[in-house]
Amino acid sequence: MPALWKRVARGLGQSFDCAVAERSRLRVSLSLWLPTRVGMRARSDIELIERACADWDADAHQDALDDLQRAAQRLLPVLPQIPLLPWQLRRRMNKIEAAICCLARQPGFFPQMFHGVALLGDGSFQRMDADEARHLSGRGLLAGEDIHALRKIGTRLHRQTAAPLRIVEIGSAAGGGSTRIVGDMVKRHGGTLYSVDPWPGLMHRVFLANLQIFDLEGVVVPLRGTSAEAAARFADGSLDGVFLDGSHIYEDVLADIDAYLPKIRKGGILFGHDLYDVPSRFDRGELLGIAAVNNAVAGHRDGRGEVERVDVHPGVILAVQDRFGDDIEHFPDSAVWAKQL
Repeated sequence: MPALWKRVARGLGQSFDCAVAERSRLRVSLSLWLPTRVGMRARSDIELIERACADWDADAHQDALDDLQRAAQRLLPVLPQIPLLPWQLRRRMNKIEAAICCLARQPGFFPQMFHGVALLGDGSFQRMDADEARHLSGRGLLAGEDIHALRKIGTRLHRQTAAPLRIVEIGSAAGGGSTRIVGDMVKRHGGTLYSVDPWPGLMHRVFLANLQIFDLEGVVVPLRGTSAEAAARFADGSLDGVFLDGSHIYEDVLADIDAYLPKIRKGGILFGHDLYDVPSRFDRGELLGIAAVNNAVAGHRDGRGEVERVDVHPGVILAVQDRFGDDIEHFPDSAVWAKQL
């Protein structure tokens, strides 16, 4: 038996070495391919899009988008290989990946999604309202740790079942944040993301454009309306997960929790955004006094017991406290919380 196990171990070691060697070979071949096979064209395409992401000439004309679209379409086939690229190039491509997708598939939305500048019918551009531009941003509103938390939750859900995932997202906005992150995860693992939002006109058009930009058509099912209306579409116990990021007003968050908890299967996950910390670290009386607003400054007791004034969403904190207390998972350095059922 010892000799047999030695041969098995040797074989496994050789297989692992071969896999590592093959990955290294791909890295080397790609690092040679980009600068030589594509040559200066790829470098100039990357630099052109980097410049467009850094700054946008509001006096530019449609022709500028035409040049950017051609550059993005040449780079689009490289995106699946980003993890294999040399690290300097990988970092640069990661920064402009969303812009490449937008410019290649829906270039007309690039100025408003990345610079808050709307493309008008005559080919000219006009600066958008700052708040509107923020919510239509193609970069999304999620912080890096929020994205990491959502991906971690998605991995847990995938590992729980071999069946295609069924996840509902309440509050999709323009689709550049959680829709993109959760939608991409569902696409890779198989399943459907149901995105629920009342979407006013322009926001709805941008959302639909983002589905095409990030290649999520057929994966994401938009449900235009209120969260209460959408809840009636799903049978009890039929969903793997529900992500809450709609209205942050106290009564609305409570209503969403109560409406969707029965829809989630045993072992599934209810998760949400904009929870600064576990509820017990806030003064409930103070939060009740500001519960009718979306966000406000309130006292927060940190891990050392020191009180600081921070900007929070009081309705989210209160609703989570009412239904779960501190019996939730709050992901470090993020605003994401989760409750496994």
